[in-house]
Amino acid sequence: MLYFSILFFLMTPDRAWEAMAKENQMLASRLQYEVTLKENPQNDLANIGWFLTFTGQGPTVELLEAMKTVLGRVPEGAPAAEFVLVWMQAVREYIPDFEESIAEYLLSPVDHRIDNGSYLILKNQHLRQLAKLRGDESLYERAISEAQTLNKWLFAPRVGQYAIPDFHKKWPNLDWQSATEVHSLTGTVVPPPQVNGPGILYAVTQFQTAKKQQMRLRFFSYQNAVLFLNGKTLYTHKLREDMGPAIVSFSFQAPSGTNELTVKTTQTSKRNGHFQIQLDSESELTVLEPTAPKYRLSDEHIPIEFETTGLEHFLMDLEGTELATSGLCRFLKSLTYLRKKDYEPALNLLEELFEEYPNSQIIGGQLVHLYLDGLPFLPEDRQIGKAYAALERLYQSGQMFPENKLLLASILIQARQTKDAVFLLRELIEENPGYCGALELLLALSEQEKLLDIKTEITQKLQLLGEDHPWAQKTLLKQAKREGDMEEIKRLLANLKELYPWGPYESEYFERNNQYLKAIESLQKHMKYSPESTYYPYTISKYHRMRSSYQEQYQWLEKTLAKDPTHHWSLKDIVNIDLYHGKKEQAMKRLDNYLALVPHDATFRQMRSHLQGETYFEPYRVDTSEVIAEAAGKARSIGADSELLLDQMMVRIFPDGSQMRYIHLVTRVLTKKGVDRESEVQLPPYAEILELRTIKQDGSIYYPEDIQNKNTISLSSLSVGDFIDEEHIEYVPPAFYDQDGLDGNMSFIFQGVDRIYHHSECVLIYPEGLDLQFLEKNFPGEVEKTTRNGLVYARWLTKDMPPLIPEPAMPNPGQIMPKISFTYQTDWHEIRDFFMHITATKMKPSQALKAKAREWVEMYPDPRERAQFMYREICDAIEPENQFYRNINLTWDLKAGNATLLLTALYNLADLPANLVFSRTRAFENTILDAPYPDLFFRAFIQLHLPDETLLLDANRKYLKFGHISPDFFGAKALILDPKREPVDFIPVQGPQYEPVSASYRLVIQQDGSLFGWGEESFDGFLASKLYTRYQEMSQPERIKQVEAGVNERFPESRIKNVILDEEPKPGSFTISYDFDVENWTEIDSHTLEIPYPLPKSPLKEHYSSLATRNYPVEIKSPILNQAHLILHAPEGFKWDFDNRSFQLETEFGSYQLEISTNTDKELEIKRVYQLPYQQIGLEKYPDFQTFCQDILDAEQLTFKAVKN
Repeated sequence: MLYFSILFFLMTPDRAWEAMAKENQMLASRLQYEVTLKENPQNDLANIGWFLTFTGQGPTVELLEAMKTVLGRVPEGAPAAEFVLVWMQAVREYIPDFEESIAEYLLSPVDHRIDNGSYLILKNQHLRQLAKLRGDESLYERAISEAQTLNKWLFAPRVGQYAIPDFHKKWPNLDWQSATEVHSLTGTVVPPPQVNGPGILYAVTQFQTAKKQQMRLRFFSYQNAVLFLNGKTLYTHKLREDMGPAIVSFSFQAPSGTNELTVKTTQTSKRNGHFQIQLDSESELTVLEPTAPKYRLSDEHIPIEFETTGLEHFLMDLEGTELATSGLCRFLKSLTYLRKKDYEPALNLLEELFEEYPNSQIIGGQLVHLYLDGLPFLPEDRQIGKAYAALERLYQSGQMFPENKLLLASILIQARQTKDAVFLLRELIEENPGYCGALELLLALSEQEKLLDIKTEITQKLQLLGEDHPWAQKTLLKQAKREGDMEEIKRLLANLKELYPWGPYESEYFERNNQYLKAIESLQKHMKYSPESTYYPYTISKYHRMRSSYQEQYQWLEKTLAKDPTHHWSLKDIVNIDLYHGKKEQAMKRLDNYLALVPHDATFRQMRSHLQGETYFEPYRVDTSEVIAEAAGKARSIGADSELLLDQMMVRIFPDGSQMRYIHLVTRVLTKKGVDRESEVQLPPYAEILELRTIKQDGSIYYPEDIQNKNTISLSSLSVGDFIDEEHIEYVPPAFYDQDGLDGNMSFIFQGVDRIYHHSECVLIYPEGLDLQFLEKNFPGEVEKTTRNGLVYARWLTKDMPPLIPEPAMPNPGQIMPKISFTYQTDWHEIRDFFMHITATKMKPSQALKAKAREWVEMYPDPRERAQFMYREICDAIEPENQFYRNINLTWDLKAGNATLLLTALYNLADLPANLVFSRTRAFENTILDAPYPDLFFRAFIQLHLPDETLLLDANRKYLKFGHISPDFFGAKALILDPKREPVDFIPVQGPQYEPVSASYRLVIQQDGSLFGWGEESFDGFLASKLYTRYQEMSQPERIKQVEAGVNERFPESRIKNVILDEEPKPGSFTISYDFDVENWTEIDSHTLEIPYPLPKSPLKEHYSSLATRNYPVEIKSPILNQAHLILHAPEGFKWDFDNRSFQLETEFGSYQLEISTNTDKELEIKRVYQLPYQQIGLEKYPDFQTFCQDILDAEQLTFKAVKN
């Protein structure tokens, strides 16, 4: 039959497709297809093409009849049957009695010889829907029994927490004794609430076969997954790390007897580790009740053969024929990609077709749908722009399909072009008063824009669709609920409960009429068909409460929590009932169980704290009145606007990673500026306020007017000399990057830079068995530890800590101030895995990127040459932006972002092993408390492994030299994102330890004392790349202005005449040259000329040693290498009268060299170099450093004399 179809299409030019796709002549196309169908009514391509001619008008009666015609013409399971069912799936809701209209087809027995899994699932879904609409329990049971999906699973407790790196680890010790059973009737297996959260899931099921046989498995998942059969690896699905189809099919050989299928899958959020498995066998198989697995999982592979079925297989069979290249086949191929969620090849095909058929309504409509659905590898604004451009073109063609007009209206609404959108929607409804999509969109717009006349009009049109139109009745019900029209709600519910016998409308109808027993009976009757749903038991519990049947309510709440221990409202209700009956311990146990699964829920954490009856903070709470009384005899902070009399934080740390933070601050306001600054109090979200008040100097107290649900609170009646008393508790969930530990982001500082800290106190409270790691820096005393009721109280306290007075060139105050932090149950392996996970999700390469990498491999066989080319090609193409975690395909497409992830992915694709390295500068490292905490790393490098060396590359900026990283990072801690290596290392010295700055001048003194000069300045490394980018973006006048400002610091009143940039700069270097002149630069008498030292004096003394004495060390934060060269020409008729000299200093702080010589009588040459490494100079060494800087300054106290020839 296939051969005949091909032959017929080859013999008859596909005029039908051309008429549809090129000319938008649907009727003409339909007639052409009917000619083919007369010859062969079962021709799949002709049937699909014929059906497509009805699709542009939307979900019409004609479209429904066309679908029924196709289903009646072709054999069951044929590609055309699959296609029309797939197409109608998107519009079935708008067609009244859709399933009933094809009931005869749905009720026909399934032919088990059909191997089209997609078709079988679709037909089964529609059969279930028909059973629900009829309220036919036996039919529903039949549909369940005919489904080929595996629905009974056992889930082990979740393991790991960083989905992608943890996916590649083995987890042999799973706790199957605590497993949870899932029985899904929908075909899609959703993980149970007990495994909520990110990590790795294991699920197992068993099935029995009578004989050894070939089986076909169809798998759907958006996650990484591995399927094991009897412990052996069957298939690996890596959709979290690679782009591709979400649905795959393959066949394998299954032994006779009981078989065990295990799924290992990632879960990145909540319960999104869902999957679907359809299993088709030659002979009947029996799905068993799942039990704990008997097989140990291994890497041994079972051979599989990837397969295609249905329409996809049909199109694949055409490959190599002339028909395969036809427009219709390519269009259908794009739709099969969409069906598998494989968006990149679908987009490529549709864009190619739309270019070939630029006015095609049917192709353009599908392409616009794809753009608007969102593509992760294309920028969102570009997708919307492309969608609008395509629709504008289709609109201007004058033959726009209603479906495409609807899409255009939706884009116009997004663009706030309401008037144009209303015009289009009205036009659509005028042409077809029952056009549901247009009615829906216009009703939503009328609500949004408060267009009452339009809302009334659309409501009337919905009513005209009749009471047997389910979609219209549901839409009217939503509208009635928005308006609060109780009588209309009841009327619509009465009708909808007849249209949907198994829907929620019957129970809601009885509820609205206060018939709670009938509502309960309705829910109990239907809940067996949704065994995993908590809607039924919880709603039943509510109805029992309304009946005042509290014992029954309690029982149904327990049933709800048995299905879902994380059901928020059930837990709240049952805890309140427990407390009402005095069962406090039981209520607290329920909360503990819940918080073990949902530790980030601050509401229940707060409730749990309150039930305890007292806080953990009582032993160290401070009385505000005592603080204020004590402050009367203390010195005030000089020059400060306010001061902290009390700064107290107490942290209760729980083993699950959550915390309660108690904060008590007492502030004294010292100035009017302080009043303005302190009158607005910022609180963390969801903080529980214990006290917030203004205490006047006479003892009177004022409270804010409103503190409910606010993060910023204004204090009333605040004046100079008043006190602010603030006390609150914050409930902090576990960090998103560590589910059971950390902190490290919390540092308590005991000193300020502008005011006295009178009382600073931090108390950490934690269970005795918890291994808490303290981090301290510069704390002047010892931690005080006590134990109470199994809790350790660790207390740090300082009194009257004077402010830190800043000094020039001192280290960052963070290196000096006393501070403490802590960490627990976290190590560097976990932080590395966290980074590996979040970077891997952004590094899924498109086929375009893969092709580019293959091209570069062929172009550059030598690995180093290839690596260098790719570094330049990528880094120089990407405009740096603060978008490190942008999807690499978007970075490449936009040519903007951070090139690091993109280049790392491309190196690996181009057979150049590379991994990420996260680090920070040494200077920053000295300021922090070094905890395993992600935010302490702010720079990413690429570690490139070449055959004979390993290099670190900096891809954060353009125009850097290959292999160059800033010396500021040498020796700093590095986090290696490579699971085969230890996570922590140090940045090695790689290349020069200095980034030199060089200046060269040639100066000519004129006879009138004016100066003509030429200068050139050169920079290397990171600064060079920044300057190159900045000057490239400037206009020539802007460059002159910028350079003139700098030259005037050296040669006052200079005028720049020209600025020249290096036309072909080397990467990592920047050179700028310029001409300038200065009028009246010096005075010349008839016999002599004297000029001071013409180079800018060394700034070392001014920057680093200007203070006679210091309280803090000197820090040279970056290595300094400054080179200067100057040639000075005497005026005409003069010669230099100066003896050559040389001066050198070599000290522990650095070196200095000055060479002055007269090359000729008229030419004086000066060379100067000074070099200082990164260092901190302690107080004991400061006098020697002063001497070093002064010696340099003394060496430059020179005057140059020229005399008349």
